[in-house]
Amino acid sequence: MDVGEIEVFLAVAENLHFGRAAEKVGLSQSRVSQLVRTFERRIGGTLFERTSRSVALTPLGARLRDGLAPTYAQLLAVLEESRREAARTGEVLRVGCAGATGGAILDAAIEAYRAERPGREVVLSETPLDDPYGPLRRKEVDLLVARLPVGDVPDVAVGPVIGTDERLLAVPAGHPLAERGSASVEDLAELGVFSLRSSPTGLTCPFVPLHTPSGRLIPRRHVFSSYTEMLELVARHKGAHPVAASLLRFHKHPGVAFVPVRDLAPVDVALVWPAGARHADVRAFAEAAARARAAVDHSDAADG
Repeated sequence: MDVGEIEVFLAVAENLHFGRAAEKVGLSQSRVSQLVRTFERRIGGTLFERTSRSVALTPLGARLRDGLAPTYAQLLAVLEESRREAARTGEVLRVGCAGATGGAILDAAIEAYRAERPGREVVLSETPLDDPYGPLRRKEVDLLVARLPVGDVPDVAVGPVIGTDERLLAVPAGHPLAERGSASVEDLAELGVFSLRSSPTGLTCPFVPLHTPSGRLIPRRHVFSSYTEMLELVARHKGAHPVAASLLRFHKHPGVAFVPVRDLAPVDVALVWPAGARHADVRAFAEAAARARAAVDHSDAADG
């Protein structure tokens, strides 16, 4: 059973409104509807009576809500207490991913860090698009993997560059560009891209250009709040959108294909942490990441 489906079901059961439930869980309304349908198929029965004017729980849905709600609340409480305990004991290093994940070098850094510090664990999580550095400021994560440039964020220190992320274009599955296997920035003027609903400084641009090399405007056709919502828009043929290749670690969609953008420059990916922080584990992880990057660069030079 998918915990995300349970969260969405309980949000709809509480609000009896798909739009408000979508806002609560941070997904698009269409994605919430899709997850509810999937959950109903898993259960084997209808959980909501839907009309154009209202949403109501069926008797089966009401029984399921009453049984799941306290269990889910208890699960969240146990997880939160475990996070607090891990933070107190220092056994877990929490790494957030803000627009990139670092790919193979991040994996190598995690492996090296674990080997050098037995008993320590690394937990990866994705930070929200509309507040990528908030979890760092609130100490919900210890450091971030972020694409550069970070922009004007004075309370964040930029550490070592741990990789370079290829730029891919998310297009509908079966689109001619997917058949061709590549795209150019000029294609974006025809397809259009999307805008982040609450775009923080430096996140949307220059990662998504405003104009093609020939000077044509790249139109913004819709807005999104999460990568899940953006992929839903692409799958529904509402446009296309550039992404960092390493994000496929977290995000895929059966209705979306990803093709290289041959004339869109890759982006550097770095570790960042709170300015002035003196966290020994953060420094150790940054050093492990720098060594992993150096090893890859040395290997590439030897092969060349």
